[in-house]
Amino acid sequence: MGEHFPDATKKVDFIRRDKVHVQIERALCDGLPYHRTIDEIPAADVRPVVRGKWGLDPQCPVCGEDRYKGLDADIWADWEPPFCPNCGADMRGDKNGQIGEKDNG
Repeated sequence: MGEHFPDATKKVDFIRRDKVHVQIERALCDGLPYHRTIDEIPAADVRPVVRGKWGLDPQCPVCGEDRYKGLDADIWADWEPPFCPNCGADMRGDKNGQIGEKDNG
């Protein structure tokens, strides 16, 4: 990474690719070091995706809370929401077998 990226091992930011392209173009046209212009791009608002899959019991495999919590279980007995109503885990099926694990999308 060298002298241009002293904090590269300390901080992880997610930025939009299209914004990087624009900043590099501007820097090259203006004769500026592009790494400084990339540092000016604000970080995107992201969060890790946690995945799970509903089983036979009503408990979320990620947080352990009941998906029917606060609901009339008789009316909602077959309800399988795409996201856990308690922790927000994506329950539309696991990705690469990673149930309850964080992934990047």
